[in-house]
Amino acid sequence: MSILNSLISLINLPRLSNIEEFRFSPAEVQKKQLKRLISKAEDTIFGKKYSFDKIETIADFQAIVPLHY
Repeated sequence: MSILNSLISLINLPRLSNIEEFRFSPAEVQKKQLKRLISKAEDTIFGKKYSFDKIETIADFQAIVPLHY
């Protein structure tokens, strides 16, 4: 059983690292995620309409992209 526990711990190590990052730097994690999402959507119709290629910060995003209800 201890070998199984060791393997499971080894497999979960990267995930535990992510969880620690979420706990200690939630704002930074959200900034990184926003950048990833903007980067992925840059070439979509929506991304082109709102100049996602020019967005560098959360403030840029808030200023450029209107709320959609």
